[in-house]
Amino acid sequence: MKGKINIDQITIDHPQIKTQIKTRVSTGTLKENQAALPGDFSVSKFISKLSPTLKKLFALLPEHQRSVELRFKNIISQYFRRLDGSLYLSRKKKEIILNATIKNIAFNPSTLSDTTFEKYLDLESIELDQLKCIIKFSSEGKINGYCNFIAPKLKSKSNHILFDSNIIESSFKLSDAFYQIDIKPFKLNYPEGLVAIYFKDNQIQEKTEIRFTGTNIHIDQAKEMSLLLFKDNEITKNLFNILHKGIAPKVNVSFQSKSLKDLFDENHLTLMGNIKNGSVKIPETNLIASHVFGDANIHNGVLNINTNNAMIQSSKIESGILSIALLNYVDFPFQGEFLLDVDLSMIPQA
Repeated sequence: MKGKINIDQITIDHPQIKTQIKTRVSTGTLKENQAALPGDFSVSKFISKLSPTLKKLFALLPEHQRSVELRFKNIISQYFRRLDGSLYLSRKKKEIILNATIKNIAFNPSTLSDTTFEKYLDLESIELDQLKCIIKFSSEGKINGYCNFIAPKLKSKSNHILFDSNIIESSFKLSDAFYQIDIKPFKLNYPEGLVAIYFKDNQIQEKTEIRFTGTNIHIDQAKEMSLLLFKDNEITKNLFNILHKGIAPKVNVSFQSKSLKDLFDENHLTLMGNIKNGSVKIPETNLIASHVFGDANIHNGVLNINTNNAMIQSSKIESGILSIALLNYVDFPFQGEFLLDVDLSMIPQA
């Protein structure tokens, strides 16, 4: 009897993954527990570590065999409860395709990048009911794929929910010098609204950017979330000391810098949007403008509000421009020009 034998599929059941993590101590700093996830993560190094495994696996197979599928069931880890999926290995294309479903994920993001997250963000945990992904690893040192996040939540160190949604769909491209993540518009349960997110880190061009595009965002909820999330960010604090209520029908918020390390620095914030039925406190005064309709933007730490309709007590603002230096409004409260329809009954009688 003559013929060829193909081993098309290998199944691994109930393995356990132990990775190196960091844990928080009572002082609020991070120290090693086993060790830390590598800070010098490299896509090509990651793929190169997979390549020897791939070669060893194919060495066990007949020479004529061009591909094999490695299936795994019920993988457990300290980051998640269960992982099921498969790895498709192609000898001809020199690529690996991962198809995975991961359930009950929970981890502290500072284990991934303690410098960025600990310095700028008050973020304790990222949680997911489920993650579904298809990822392709190429021999050229590139990774691209798609991921669906089911019931994602972000929680602060005080256990407040900062972010909550039912489902998020994303795509990504990764290489040693370039990371890009696109998240399609998705509905937020908290803060209420519709949001899309774009992230890019180009180390060759020395340009890093994260951009949030929002629709019908509730400002009071965005205020609560932002003040908890972006710790010690003076622009965020001062912005929401001025802007209290209302809805932002459209808003674009971005952070841009030369590297990921200082991306969330307060001076790197840019905002463009509009406001409907808002409430604005004029700095260093007792005046509050209500029922504000208009546009707002932040650039180089300066907030500019252009309104075409607002009220201050019983006086109507028919048009106005308000400029506030968010990093120094105590010394220079504001500059403004307003066209007022004044209620003379509010003026004291002589």
